[in-house]
Formats: sequence, structure tokens, C-alpha cells
Amino acid sequence: MEGDKLEKFFRVGRVWVGLFLALLGGSYFFGFMPTGAKEIFISFMSPPNLDSPILLSVPLRKADAPVAETWTAPRIIVPKILVDSPIRLPSSNNLDILNAELVKGVVRWPDSAMPGKIGNVLLFGHSSTLSVVRNKAYQVFSNLKELKKGDLIKIHSDVTEYVYVVTGGKITKAGDAKINLISDKKILTLSTCNIIGGKESRYVIEAEFVRSYPLGSEKFSVDNSSKI
Repeated sequence: MEGDKLEKFFRVGRVWVGLFLALLGGSYFFGFMPTGAKEIFISFMSPPNLDSPILLSVPLRKADAPVAETWTAPRIIVPKILVDSPIRLPSSNNLDILNAELVKGVVRWPDSAMPGKIGNVLLFGHSSTLSVVRNKAYQVFSNLKELKKGDLIKIHSDVTEYVYVVTGGKITKAGDAKINLISDKKILTLSTCNIIGGKESRYVIEAEFVRSYPLGSEKFSVDNSSKI
């Protein structure tokens, strides 16, 4: 009797194993099997093969060589307000030098952080209520107040795109427009006056770093409209 029960147990067990394997095989051949289960099924049904394209489902490659960052022709791109402008990088805080750079594009405050680094990147530029100006740099930030929370700001070095997302904006009086350059986060501040040469008030946009990509990557596009 014991032998009959044992034989029946193994017979039923073989049937269940067969049904299980048939179910796995069917899900594999009809494409319903998850990748992880597929690899286990293949390794169970056939001897291990180190050259198997399934077992090596994650391609092996050498790590990308680090790219040296350079800033010979940086630009700021703000798709929402059609800004695509050079960024000037003066090394002096002299007001005459900064004013001279402002007629060539957006200016980075020399003591502020570099894009993608910990700290506050401070960029400032002219704005104007005039519809036509001789030099486009005079109205580069004219539409800054149209930016809303969630809008993107892109900064290009020679090899990298740095993407920031707007977190807020505000109008401040010139005397109150003190911007803290120290931060334990990667942040960006854009600032402009209400009119060309105006000293009454400043409009300030604040943004936080979200990601960076190598230039030429297919993961992003560049808006080339309204270049200075």
C-alpha cells in the first residue's frame, strides 16, 4: 500500500511539473514571459552558454571617458520666452566692465557658481518695454516675468546642456534685491531691471537644477529661435 501511494505521488508530481513547464514554454514562445523569468527558463532548459544573447541581456561596454568641461561660447536658452543668448563670463566685478558685457548678452556674476555646481548661478541681463531696439541684448530678459513654475531654462557649455526648472519669481526694489550666492543646492537666479538702465525695481526668477546631458545627445532638442 505504501508503495502504491508513493508511486501515485510521484506520478501526480510529474504531471504537475509537466504542466508547469508547458505553461512556461507557452508564455516564452508567445512573448508573455518577463525578461528575468525568460533567462531562468532558458538556463534551466539548456546548458549555460556565456555567449547567449538572453543571458547577456545587458550589453557590456567600457565606461565613457570623462569629458573636460569648457566655456568658450556658453549660451542660455529659455524656450518659453524665445531666449537664445550668449552668456558673458567676466572675471571682474568692476561695474564698467559688467555694463560693457551687458551689451553683448546675458552676464554671469563673477562670484556666483558655475552651472551644474553646488551654489547659486546668478545671470543678469537687460530688458526693455520698447518693441524695437537696435541691439537685441537690450531686451534679452524683457519677457522674464512670463516664466512660471515648471518652465525650463537651459544653459550650454561647449559640451554639456544643463537644465533648470523654474521654482518662482518676484519683483523687488533695487535696494532690496540682494541675492544670496551661497547655497547647498544647485540653483539658478535670473535678474533684470524693468527698463533699460532702470534702477527702480528688479524682476528675479529662481530655478533649481534637474539634469544635464552631453551636447549632441538625442534626449533633448535646442530652440534656435530669437538668437542674439
